[in-house]
Amino acid sequence: MTVKETEIVPWLGRQQPIKGNLIYTESGWMSVHITGAVPRTISRGDFLKLPAEDRVVWLDAYYAYYGSFEIDEVAHVVTHHVANSLLPYETATMLKRNVAINGDILTLLTPPRDDGGGKTFNRLVWKKAA
Repeated sequence: MTVKETEIVPWLGRQQPIKGNLIYTESGWMSVHITGAVPRTISRGDFLKLPAEDRVVWLDAYYAYYGSFEIDEVAHVVTHHVANSLLPYETATMLKRNVAINGDILTLLTPPRDDGGGKTFNRLVWKKAA
């Protein structure tokens, strides 16, 4: 979710339900994949027949990046060193997240940013897979 001042707004415009997975490996690599609700199911053949402006409806619901990571246990911060991202401006950047772990729940908070008209941050809540 995205929190703007005191209001909760759709994360990157994606509609509920938002699902995904976040993977951290022992070798220091991570990967994240997030998708919002898509308008309906569609076959591969039908999808490929769509004009580009209609395909974006499905593709815009998806977000992903991968890279290495490091953890600062004292500061409770994880830093993702983005090797590649669907958002080109994120590639070769470092994304810092405040970390809280409660049982099998991992919560990541982005640093606050000014999105014109108020401070905004993202709260991503992950449940450990069984």
